[in-house]
Amino acid sequence: MTVLNSGISWCTGTLNLTVGCTKVSAACDHCYAETLVNRGLHGSRDFAELRFFPQRLADLRKFAPAKGADGLVEPKMVFVNSLSDFWHEAIPDDFIEKALDAFEAHPSTIMQILTKRPVRMRKVIAARYGNRGVPANFWLGVSAEDNRVKGRLNILRRLKDQVGDFTAFCSVEPIVAPCDELDYAGLDWVLTGGESGPRCRPMEFSWLEQANEKAIEADIALHFKQFGAPRNNPLVVEMMRRSARGLSPTATLKMAVDLGAELAPHEKGGATYKGRVIQEKPPHWHKLKAELNSGRLVA
Repeated sequence: MTVLNSGISWCTGTLNLTVGCTKVSAACDHCYAETLVNRGLHGSRDFAELRFFPQRLADLRKFAPAKGADGLVEPKMVFVNSLSDFWHEAIPDDFIEKALDAFEAHPSTIMQILTKRPVRMRKVIAARYGNRGVPANFWLGVSAEDNRVKGRLNILRRLKDQVGDFTAFCSVEPIVAPCDELDYAGLDWVLTGGESGPRCRPMEFSWLEQANEKAIEADIALHFKQFGAPRNNPLVVEMMRRSARGLSPTATLKMAVDLGAELAPHEKGGATYKGRVIQEKPPHWHKLKAELNSGRLVA
């Protein structure tokens, strides 16, 4: 499925060249993509069965830069395989190579390739781009939901050492355990958030602070997506503590929105972090936007 206007706040849209995946770490336990597929919304009820849609590469033309709210042209950000993993071991090398060829042909469209399988990403990218550098519109990232998978960040850094600079990012989402050992050195962008959905696990605010403050202190662009559930939102917790009305977390969140305390009602559980909404973009996005509006880059 290609989605031109995604509900995921850190991307413009999604491009699913494959659908289906298998679980590799704690972040996968309540996989939103598995839930969607198992409901039969994407033509199958077996999430472990990968299906391939190479014809969707033609949809890349639909993500041409367009004017934003400020009247200036902005690049689109495309999350590749939101219902799969682009570097899954069951995806053939030639399928990946053809996709990378297509991504290269659209330099003004940002391709966000996020994985929990950085070993294969490093192998393929290093072999293909080791002598010429990664295209600037490729943003390569790893998911690292807590300290247990901090090694993924080391693999991402080693890839930069091999091929040179590119926009490297980390999705610390869903945060399900402490994150104080995550090392953001060499990163350009950090995404954070709590788990959502009917079986979502709780996120302690201290874990979120560990993830967010490390990015803020290092001056790395941060996008805090969501608390995930109202009960994770400290505004809700504090209002429930002070109130004698016995409201549910959901009702209390609505009250926080109505009072103007929660500034991001569109995000699940809200996304107001210490009085502000933090949804920053990495340097390459701003550079590409400037180039598009100066006429130096043909859209």
